[in-house]
Amino acid sequence: MKRWMSCMAAVSVLVSTAVRAEYVVTGNDITITAPRVQKSDVTLQPEALPANVSVVTAEDVKAKQVDHYLDMLRDVPGLALSTYAQGAIGDGIGMRGFFSDHGSQVAVYVDGVPLNWANSSHANGLVDLSWLAPEMVDRIDVIKGPVSALYGGFALGGVVNIITKKSGEESQVNAGGGSYGTYRGAAVLTRDDGKIKPFLVEEGFHQDGYRQNSNWSRLNSFNKVSLPVGGGTLSLRGGFVKQDWGAPGYIPLAPVIQGTLPRDADVNSSDGGSIRDANFVMNFDPKTGEAGFHGALYTSRETQDRFSTFDAGPQKWGLNKHTSFGWRGLYNYAPAPSLALAVGTDGQYADGRAASFATSGRSVLFTKGDWGFHQWTSSLFGQLQAKPLAWVGDGRLADLVKLVGGIREDIFDITVDNRFVTASNFSGTDHTSIVSPKAGIVVSPLKSLDVFANRGIGFRQPSVEEISPNDPTVSPNFKLDPSKIRSWDAGFNERLAGGRVRLNFDYYQSRLDREIVVVNDQPLNVDNTERNGYEASVGADIGEGVTVQTSYAGVRARDLTPDVNGGDLVPQVSKSVWTNTVRWTRKLSGPSFLIVNASSQLYGRAPLNATGSMTQPSIARWLGRVTYGHHPWEAFVGGMFVPQKYASDLELDGGGGRTFFDPAAQWTVTAGLRYSFKI
Repeated sequence: MKRWMSCMAAVSVLVSTAVRAEYVVTGNDITITAPRVQKSDVTLQPEALPANVSVVTAEDVKAKQVDHYLDMLRDVPGLALSTYAQGAIGDGIGMRGFFSDHGSQVAVYVDGVPLNWANSSHANGLVDLSWLAPEMVDRIDVIKGPVSALYGGFALGGVVNIITKKSGEESQVNAGGGSYGTYRGAAVLTRDDGKIKPFLVEEGFHQDGYRQNSNWSRLNSFNKVSLPVGGGTLSLRGGFVKQDWGAPGYIPLAPVIQGTLPRDADVNSSDGGSIRDANFVMNFDPKTGEAGFHGALYTSRETQDRFSTFDAGPQKWGLNKHTSFGWRGLYNYAPAPSLALAVGTDGQYADGRAASFATSGRSVLFTKGDWGFHQWTSSLFGQLQAKPLAWVGDGRLADLVKLVGGIREDIFDITVDNRFVTASNFSGTDHTSIVSPKAGIVVSPLKSLDVFANRGIGFRQPSVEEISPNDPTVSPNFKLDPSKIRSWDAGFNERLAGGRVRLNFDYYQSRLDREIVVVNDQPLNVDNTERNGYEASVGADIGEGVTVQTSYAGVRARDLTPDVNGGDLVPQVSKSVWTNTVRWTRKLSGPSFLIVNASSQLYGRAPLNATGSMTQPSIARWLGRVTYGHHPWEAFVGGMFVPQKYASDLELDGGGGRTFFDPAAQWTVTAGLRYSFKI
C-alpha cells in the first residue's frame, strides 16, 4: 500500500512555485501576473537553472501564517524543517536527505551575504535567521542541489537565497499577539518615489512560550536606503539585533507518556542564552536588466551565548564570537538574448572564538574546549549560459536547447589557536582548496515542457574543532580537505491547460565524499554517504483566485562505510516530506480583499540511530490564516495545529532505549492588525 501511494504521488507531481501565476495584492486591487522566468531563458534568475528550484515571493509571505521564520518555507516542496524551540540557535533547514543540523548543510545567503557561521562550537555552518521579519522579504529562492556556480560553501543539500526589499509603496504599522504570551509589533517606513528610497523595519517581539523557561524577547532594527549611483542602484543597509531567551531543553519521552513528568517541564531553569548581531551591507546592481556589474561589501559582528543541559549532565556554555569582512562581485556579460557569461569573485576574512565550558547555574566549572581562529576564504567563479541553436537557420529553434556550465575554485586558510590543548602541534594553519565544476542542459521540445539534467560538485569546509580536537589523545590534522558532494539530477516541468496546471518531477543521486571522521585517534577525510531520492508535485489554478499545490519527496540516505553490519542508515533523515497548500485570493467591493491560506506538512519517520532500532515518528503540521483588508486597514487571524501529542520536530537517541524530545505546543492562535499610510 505504501509503495502504491508513493508511486501515485510520483506520477502526479511537480515542483517549482516559480512556474505558477502570482496573485499580487495591493491596497486597491488584485492582479494576476504571468510567470516571470522560464527554464529556457538566459538569465541570472535561479528559476532558469537546469535544476529543481522554488521561489517564495513577498505576496506568498504576506498570505502565510508566519509565527516563526521557518513558516515562510513550510510549503516549499522537499524541505525538511525543524523548529528546535530552544532560542536563536539556528533551526533546521534540510533538503535532499540532509538533516541540516542548525542549517549547517544548506548554504544561506541574504542580499549576497553568506550567513553560514563557520567554526561555530555548536555546529560548523550554523545559520540563525530569527531576525528575518516577514515584512523584509522580497523573495526567497530555494535551489536544490549544488548546481549553481554562483554559490559556495555548505551547499550540500542546496541553497536558500533571500533578497530583502529595497522599498515599498506604503509604510505600515503592524501589531499582533497570540497564544502563550506572544506579542509582536513592527513598523515599516518606506516610500517608492524620489531618488532616495528608504526601507526601515523596526520590530519588537516577546513570548512567554508553551513550556517552562521558554520565554524569548527580540529587538530588531533593519535599515536600508537605496539611491541611484553611476548607472546603477546602490543600497546601504545597517542592522542590529538583540535577543534573549530561555531554553526548556529536551526531556525524556517515556515519563511524559506515563504521566510522571509534565509535558511542559523544563530541564534546567538557568538554561538559555543571548545573541547580539550588528551588520552593515552595501549592494550595487545595474539599474536596468541583468547585464553589468553586481557587487556586495559587508561586515558583521556577532556574539552568541548558549547554556544548555542534557539528561542531568553538567550544564554546557557555548560561547561564539565572530567578526567578518567580505565581498562579492559579479560581472554579467550578455551580448545577446541567447548568450551570457557571468564571472566573479567572493571572499571573507573572519576572526573569532569558539569555546565551550561546563557550568552550573551559568557559573564556569571547567573548560571543555577553546579555539581562536582567523580564516581567509576567496574564490573565483564563472557561469556560461548559451542557446546553441539560436545561430542555426532563422533561429526558430533557439529555445529548444539551453546549455549551462560553471566552475568555481575556493581557497581556505584556517589558522587555529587551540587554547585548551596547548601543545604546539595543536595550533597552526590548514591551507586547502577545492574546484567544483557544474554542467547542465535544458531541452524544451514544447513551449509547455522543459526537460532538464545537471551534474555538479558542492562542498563544506572543515571546522577548527575537526582540524584541532579538544581531546589531547586525538592527533590534530592540518591537512584536512573540504567535504565534497557529487550530485546529478534529471527531471521535467510541464504546464498544461494554458499554464493553469503545472507538473514537475525530479530524480537525484548524490554522494558525499571525504566526510570528516575520527579514525585511529585522528580526524581524516574518509567517510562516504549516499542520498538518492525524488521530488514531485502538481499545482493548479482552480476557478477565480484559487491555487492549490501538493508535493511529495522521498529519499534514501545510507552510509557506504558503516561501522557495523546493518548500521548503514543516516540518522534523523525523514524518509518522506509531503506538503499541501490551498490559497483563495478574492477582490471584494471597493478597496477590500480577502485571502485565505491553508497548508499542511507531513514529515515521515526518521531513524534515530544507524541501525534503525529507534525511530522518530512522523509528524504533521497544519497552518492557516485568513486576511481581510479594507484599505488602509488589514486584519488577520491564523493558527497552527500539530495532532501528534508526543511528537516533536527533533527527537534524540539518549542511549539505553531512551528517547528525548521537545514537546512543543499542539496548537497556537494569533491575530493582528495592519495600518498602511504614505510618507
